[in-house]
Amino acid sequence: MIQKERVEELRERLGRVDWNKLHKIDPSDVDLQWNLFMKLFKTEFDNVCPLRKMNTPRKRNTKRSLPSSQKTSECKRRLDILHQCKQGNAIFTEAYKKTKEEYDGLLKMEKSQTFKNTIRSSDNKSKSL
Repeated sequence: MIQKERVEELRERLGRVDWNKLHKIDPSDVDLQWNLFMKLFKTEFDNVCPLRKMNTPRKRNTKRSLPSSQKTSECKRRLDILHQCKQGNAIFTEAYKKTKEEYDGLLKMEKSQTFKNTIRSSDNKSKSL
């Protein structure tokens, strides 16, 4: 989020830019005008609002790969095939939607079961949650 003071400073700086360069370009060459405008604007914007590198605490990688059942793998293969087929033919769209719902349901069920098993087998239930 940009602070109000920065926005005001940007307005002042943009007010001092020599925009006559834009008017000297042939009006039919909109691309060249746009590129010059963006270059002038970005230069001022970058001066007022420079990108800063922020140090953020590193997060532990908590994303685990879930075990995938054969049923889920087969459903995913069907889904991938239907996705390719529906790109060229609307007939496959309905089949794709149904298979996508089935696949999402299978993933949700597997994820739920995996977490239940992890919590059930854990010594420290609070930490597992």
